[in-house]
Parts: sequence; C-alpha cells; structure tokens
Amino acid sequence: MKNIALILLGGSGKRFGGETPKQFIKKNNIPIYIDAINKYQNVDSISDILLVVNKDYIDEVKEDLKTYNIKKVIDVIPGGKERFISSYLGIKYLANLYDKDDNVLIADAVRPNTSEIIILANIFALMEAKAVLTAIRGNPQKERIDTAHMINGIPFLAQTPQSFKLGYIYSLYEEFINDENFFPTDDINLVELKKDKYVVVEGEESNYKITNIGDFERYMRE
Repeated sequence: MKNIALILLGGSGKRFGGETPKQFIKKNNIPIYIDAINKYQNVDSISDILLVVNKDYIDEVKEDLKTYNIKKVIDVIPGGKERFISSYLGIKYLANLYDKDDNVLIADAVRPNTSEIIILANIFALMEAKAVLTAIRGNPQKERIDTAHMINGIPFLAQTPQSFKLGYIYSLYEEFINDENFFPTDDINLVELKKDKYVVVEGEESNYKITNIGDFERYMRE
C-alpha cells in the first residue's frame, strides 16, 4: 500500500495581495511551497508526491524541484479555476496510476508547518477509515480562512492533510463533479454530502495556512 501526497498550489493568492502568488514567496531563499513539500518529502512513509499547479507556473515549479532537490514528485500537472477542481484533477490522475486501496493525503502548498506527527497520524487512521480530517477545535466566527465543520455539536476548523482511500475519494468526485450545484468547501465536505463517516485527527495550531500578511509575518519570524 502506498501513501501519496497530493499538494495543491494552483491558487492566485489574491487574498494575500501583490503580484507573486503567496506560495512562491521565499523565506531564507526557499519558496513557501517548497517548505511545504519538504514536510512530506522527509517522511519515509510517503512514497510519491503529485503537484497540481497553475498552468502559468508549471515550468518554474519544475525548475524549483531541481534546484531544491525534491525527489519524490512524480509529476506536475495543471489545475483548475477552483480548488476542488484541482483536487479532482489530481485525484483522477492518481486513480489511473495507483491502486484503489492506496492512500492519498491532500494538502495545501501554503501550510508549510505540517508536522510528521500529523502526517503519520493520518496514515495510521487510514488503516481503518476511508476518510480522515485533520482539524483543531475552534470558533468559526473568528477571522480565519479554515473551513468549519460541526462534529457532534462542536466546531472544528479544518486543516490539511485531508486523507482518503484513493478509490473512495475518486468515486465521490465522479459522483458529484457534474452537478452544477456542486461547490464543496473542502475535500472532506464530499464525505459529509454523502453522509458517510470519517475520522478526525487532531491538528496543531502551528499548522496554520498562510492566507494574509499577518500569517506571512508570523511564518517569517519562526
């Protein structure tokens, strides 16, 4: 059984401001997204990584992979206009290469502090579950971009990775993708739409998503 990281870096970074998408901004001469990829590259249990990228940046990303010695990336493919479309395109690509029982960990390219503990906890949870949500308890009324999920009446704020059996998440996307009213908040939302069960892995406050200048300044200080 393989564990594949599907990392999404197709966003334009409009909320962040500036001409350069936030995932390409550098800290210590390393782009944020390379920092995020390395968190998965450095976990032995992760066998392969697929990147879904804004088509205008594919060549730049391929050059960066050489520059920063990223070895586990199997391909760099173009994404869609919306995040869920990029997820679907990545999952569809993987479904044609891997077994339905392999694991896919879907991650943000602007969440550069994901710990090995979180990654391994997701993999461990998939030994029994078909779907895993990384999340922390939080107040959805606060000004955070993380998607809120109510679980047993308690608000949780979603993080990534969100992890799945590959065949399962592919079947869900195939079921919903052509529905004109389909606009999921995140990948685990498909499981909720299906009214299936998923496991929650405890996230970490440090596993925040860089969405604004304050987040970036915090990241630069750390």
